[in-house]
Amino acid sequence: LGRLFKVSPVVPLYGDMHANLPLILRRCPNFSPAAAAELLPHSRREMESLTGSYDVVAAAGSLRSLVVDYTMSLPALLRRADALGGRRLGRDERGALARAVYEQVLRGCRYMAAVHSRLSEFVAWKCAHPVGDAALAESAAGGTSEAINGYER
Repeated sequence: LGRLFKVSPVVPLYGDMHANLPLILRRCPNFSPAAAAELLPHSRREMESLTGSYDVVAAAGSLRSLVVDYTMSLPALLRRADALGGRRLGRDERGALARAVYEQVLRGCRYMAAVHSRLSEFVAWKCAHPVGDAALAESAAGGTSEAINGYER
């Protein structure tokens, strides 16, 4: 339970709703900061690693490689099924083709779920940790603060 709270303190629920676990714990009547020290991230390093784990831009490369892999293998499977055409297949051939189609569809569903969960986690993190105007103006050294403000909101 403690590892879950440290690794995923913000949990997406539905849409833009989220559960901020440390905030919920602190509101409990029997909450003791000393007893919950191992449950909540405290150091700056822990918070920075959490911010990095929720960063969707950092995960974009791995998600993109999943999509490329899938979009390369799907046409190959479709060509294989088309090459067999309307000829009558034996039981083993038919079973192998059905198994390949099933595994391909299942893999696509897993990839879509992975992308959806990463985006949901990112939205939940951003909703739980909004960036203020002062911090945005500070970070807008190279660009305009209005453009960065629009992106953050």
